[in-house]
Amino acid sequence: MPWRRNDLMLAQERVEALQQMVDEDDVTAETERRLTDGAALMTPWAQRLSLGQAATAEEVRISLSQLNVLVRRPGGRLPLTRIGSAKNWIGYHLVAHLALHTYFLRERRPVPRFLMLDQPTQAFFPEKFRDATTVEDADWAAVTSYFKLLHDVAEEAGGGLQIIVCDHAKLPEEWFQDAIVGNWRPQDGRRRALIPVDWLE
Repeated sequence: MPWRRNDLMLAQERVEALQQMVDEDDVTAETERRLTDGAALMTPWAQRLSLGQAATAEEVRISLSQLNVLVRRPGGRLPLTRIGSAKNWIGYHLVAHLALHTYFLRERRPVPRFLMLDQPTQAFFPEKFRDATTVEDADWAAVTSYFKLLHDVAEEAGGGLQIIVCDHAKLPEEWFQDAIVGNWRPQDGRRRALIPVDWLE
């Protein structure tokens, strides 16, 4: 009968619409759960780096709605845009990247197992310099803490995550020296570069 066929089609459409709503709710809930897992890493790392507002933070997390980092404190949420200084911006982005890559590794997600960082310590040095080791007024304790966090996260990954850093900083600590693969500063009057000069000939 035609009216039954119509009712059946309407019922099927309603079921599909409800199923889509349920799926969307599941995706949102699952995304929030995963971001909370990331926050469990980001919060202690931000406190370890002594980033602004981190000491009193209840949670440091990635906000999908703002596509940025949020710090949740007893007085409310504070977006990264309201936390000053380049040191904090770089530090919070650093812990966000490390948390994402650590999560991807733990969950065996199909994401490349490396993180490339270009001058994460640039906020600590003047704009023009040739050798960071000659900068006396830089916050070397903070620079060391950034690199130590990178080192520790890579170590905890047990070879599952490669972190590549191009930076001017050169620390005397043994764990730092052991991690250096190349030094492209001029040495013995010879020009050295990341890309060998003879490749350009």
